[in-house]
Amino acid sequence: MADSGEYRSTLRQIMINATLGGLLFGYDTGVVNGALPFMVAPDQLNLDPLQEGMVVSALLVGAAVGSFCGKLADIQGRKTAFGFVQKARVGSSLKGVPLNRLRF
Repeated sequence: MADSGEYRSTLRQIMINATLGGLLFGYDTGVVNGALPFMVAPDQLNLDPLQEGMVVSALLVGAAVGSFCGKLADIQGRKTAFGFVQKARVGSSLKGVPLNRLRF
């Protein structure tokens, strides 16, 4: 019969694989899905290379943070975690305003 340490090691490996799977899925959805060429188009957001890199970096960071948020839900509870996600969603929606529309 296996001891508790062996179960924890196996569980830790499963959690790491699941977390990395979520990270890679989020990165794939955000970058490889094809949204970036439309953001760079002159008639859309018209991003320069620096802004394009910032978008890609933000997607990667967001995917990494989002993949670890399950622990927040376990500690704080689902309602608190959903409230946090809703606030983050509003913030990212406000960040999505086209930059060329804000210039005077």
